[in-house]
Formats: sequence, C-alpha cells, structure tokens
Amino acid sequence: MSETPLNLYRPNNYLDNLNSLRTLRIPKGVVLDFLEISEENTQHNTETLGILCGLQKENELHCKGLVLPKQSGDPYSCDCSDEELLLESIESQNWISLGWIHTHPKHSLFLSSVDMHTQYNYQCLLPEALALVYSPICAQKLSAFSLTQKGLSEISKCQNRGFHPHSEGLFQEASHAVYEEHLGYRIFDLRN
Repeated sequence: MSETPLNLYRPNNYLDNLNSLRTLRIPKGVVLDFLEISEENTQHNTETLGILCGLQKENELHCKGLVLPKQSGDPYSCDCSDEELLLESIESQNWISLGWIHTHPKHSLFLSSVDMHTQYNYQCLLPEALALVYSPICAQKLSAFSLTQKGLSEISKCQNRGFHPHSEGLFQEASHAVYEEHLGYRIFDLRN
C-alpha cells in the first residue's frame, strides 16, 4: 500500500458528492493525547485547538499526526497565530490538513457559527475534512462533525463574522470517520 500526499484537484461538482466520502482513519491515541494536552486549558475554561494531518493511502485518508499551532483561547473560541509556521510544519512532513480538533470546556457538542465558518474552509479544500469536538460536560464527550450540503451552501453565502445565528441542519455527525487502535502518529506542539 503506497502513501502519497493528496491531490487537491476538485471537480466543479465535488460538493454534490458528500455521500461518497472516503474513509478517514484517525488514531485513537492522537485524540487521547490531545485531550491530555488540552486538560489544563479545559480546567481553566479555555478552548484548545489542533490540526489533524495525514496522507492519502489507497482510496482512504489516514491521520498521521496532530499539529498544535500557536494559539490564544477563551471560553468561547480559540484562534491560531503564526499560520506560516503551522503550514511549514505540515508541509515538512508532506502531510495535508484533514480537519481539526478543539475543545468546548463548558459547552455541548455542536459547531458554533464561528466553527461552521472554519469547517467550511476545511471542507472546500477536502470534502472529507472534519471537526472533532470534545466536551467534558457531555455524556458522549467527543463527536466528529462535517457540514451538510445545506450548511456548505448557507455558509458560502454568509458574510458575517464572529458569533451570529444560522438556520438548523447545517452540520451532521461525520460517519466517514473511523477510529483505529494501532495507527502510528506524531504530535508537533508549536505553542512554545
């Protein structure tokens, strides 16, 4: 099985094919390590984010690592800084961005309007990109989300910034995410 960086070419109608998404395999360990890394922030009611990265392998996507960018967070959001360093770190491994993971320390499992706009950017580059959200106050604790066809359409037309209202049904659980026990991965923490 050969591993190659993903070809980012997308036909004009790729957003119409959300039902034929490739499987995205995620190491369980990368999620558990992220939760451990973010625990102190979570205890202080501060969001933490990381970028899930990896490769195309055959007709699947495999998460090979997590990059924690320089960031600043509060109870409602987390912003990445030094995007150039982040991109250099991803490219140095010949990886692509497969989505992102972030915490909701005092909120439930959902995508806020800010999250949906962020997710839109990921899904425009890669339809399989997902948002993993962790909430310690929910019984389920972790969910993988992607925007629906309706969500992609509505967010593409929205010019608002910050938190603002959107209609219902814009995101759903990402059923193409599969968690694997024995996949290797690396973590790059750029926060220091």
